[in-house]
Amino acid sequence: MDVKAKIIIIVLFAVSAASSYLNLQLYNSRAIIQKERDALESENKILNQSIDEAKQENLKLQNRITTVSAEVDRLSKENRNLHSEKQNIQRKYEQLDNERKGLIQKIDSLQEQIKNISSQSQVAPVASPQTDDSYWAGVLKEKAKLEVELQNISQQIRSVQLNNDQLQKEKNALQQQIEDLNKQRQILQKQLESNLKIIDNLADELVKEKKYKRDIQKDIESAKNENTLLKQQLRELNDRKNELEEKLAQLSKDSELLKAKLTEKEQVRTEAQTLSISEETKIKTTGSSVELPPIVVRPSQAGSQPLASRIVSRTGKILAVDKENNFVIIDLGKDAGLKLGDTFQVYRDNQSIGLIEVIQIRSNVSACDIKKQTTPIRIGDLVR
Repeated sequence: MDVKAKIIIIVLFAVSAASSYLNLQLYNSRAIIQKERDALESENKILNQSIDEAKQENLKLQNRITTVSAEVDRLSKENRNLHSEKQNIQRKYEQLDNERKGLIQKIDSLQEQIKNISSQSQVAPVASPQTDDSYWAGVLKEKAKLEVELQNISQQIRSVQLNNDQLQKEKNALQQQIEDLNKQRQILQKQLESNLKIIDNLADELVKEKKYKRDIQKDIESAKNENTLLKQQLRELNDRKNELEEKLAQLSKDSELLKAKLTEKEQVRTEAQTLSISEETKIKTTGSSVELPPIVVRPSQAGSQPLASRIVSRTGKILAVDKENNFVIIDLGKDAGLKLGDTFQVYRDNQSIGLIEVIQIRSNVSACDIKKQTTPIRIGDLVR
C-alpha cells in the first residue's frame, strides 16, 4: 500500500511539474510573440510615416521641378526674344556703323575739300576783286551742315554702343540665370531620383514586412492552436490529477483503516504475549462461566503438519469465545494428547457449524483459531 501511495505521489508530482512547465512555456511563448508583434507594429507605423513623408517630399519636389521648368521655359523664351532683338539691334548697329563709316568718309572728303579750299584761298591774292562772296557763304554753310551731321552721327553711335552694352549685360545676366536654373534643375532631378529610390526601397521593405507580418500571424495562429491543445492537455492532466488525488485520498483512508486494524491486532497480540502462562492454573467451571489462565495467541508455525493429517477424534466442548480476536477455548489440552495444528469440527445438534485449529496448548485447555463458521460458535458447542 505504501509503495502504491509513493508511486501515486510521484506521478502527481510529475504531472504537476509537467503542467507547470507547459504553463511556463506557454506564457513565455505568448510574451515573445506579443513583443515581436508590438515591435512589428511600431516598425510598420514608422515605415508608413516615412513613406508618407517621402511621398510628400516627392510631391513638393515635383511641384518645384514643374515650377522651375516653367520658369526655365519662360526665361528661354525671353532669351530667344532678347536674342532676336539683339540680332535686330546688331543689324541696326551694323547699318549705323556702315552709315557712320560713310559719313566719316564724307567728313574726310569734306575736310579734304575744306583743306583744298583753304590752300587755294591762301594761294590766291587776298584782295582779289574777283572773289565771289556767295561762294564762300555756300562753303561755310556746307561746312556747318556737315559738322552738325557729324555730331548727330556721333551721338547715334554712342547711343547704339550704350544700347549694345546694356543688351550684352542683360544677355549675360539671363545666361547666368539660365545656368543657375539648369543647375538647380539637375539638383532637383537628382533629389527626385534619390527620393524615388528611397520610395522603392521603402516599398520593398513594406512588402517584406507585410510578408513577415503574415508569417508572424501564421505563427500566432499556430501558437494559438498549440495553446488550445496545451490547454486541453492541461485540463486532461488536471482531471487525471484530480482522479489520482481522489484515489490517493481513498488509499490514504484505507491505509489509515488498515493501520488502525494492524495497531489493534498488534495491541491484542502484545497483550496476549505479555501474559504469563501458569501450568498450575486449573479450570474452574461454575454454571456457564469459565475462568481461564492467560492464553498467548500465536500464528501456526510454517512447519506444522497438513490439516488432514492432524484431525483428531477426541471430543470436547467450547469453554469460551473471543469474537473480537477470532479464537475460542476448548477443554482439551496436553493431557488429552493435543498438538499444535490439530483441527476440530464444531457441532451443534449433530450438525457441523465450523472448523477450528489449535494454536496454543496447556495441560487441560487449548486456544483454537476459528478457521470457518457457518453459524456463530457459542459456549457449550461440541468439538471433535
